[in-house]
Amino acid sequence: YEILLSAWQRNYLQHLTLSPDLMINLTNDSWFGVTAEPEQHLFLGQWRAVEFQKAIVRSTNSGITTIIYPNGKTSERLEVNVRANLDQTIYIHPTAPTIYQRFGLGVVLALAGLLLIFIKIFSLPQKSNWQIKAKFKFKF
Repeated sequence: YEILLSAWQRNYLQHLTLSPDLMINLTNDSWFGVTAEPEQHLFLGQWRAVEFQKAIVRSTNSGITTIIYPNGKTSERLEVNVRANLDQTIYIHPTAPTIYQRFGLGVVLALAGLLLIFIKIFSLPQKSNWQIKAKFKFKF
């Protein structure tokens, strides 16, 4: 479940002395039944891998089992309700903390604020139709 909580993971990683090279996600997707939830749960795991630039070994009892690489791509996978073993090689590359891991959503909010200021400063006022003056000449 914690793979869904970006802030929880960020806080956890911030307080470690040594940063792990990969994360392991053991999850129980069985209680969702046959729904889109296992795909959604996997998708959110892919976001965490990209946010923290860490490989994630995702093992489920009835969901999608796979390795999620730091770029968000996945390895070969076991589909929903498939009972089997997934034998994969994981290549781990140590990484430094990402900007998101260091500063959280503050970076996103600062960039959004700068974008709004940029738009406000550099947007040109547009004339609406009612502001255009027309000259008419009438002949009888």
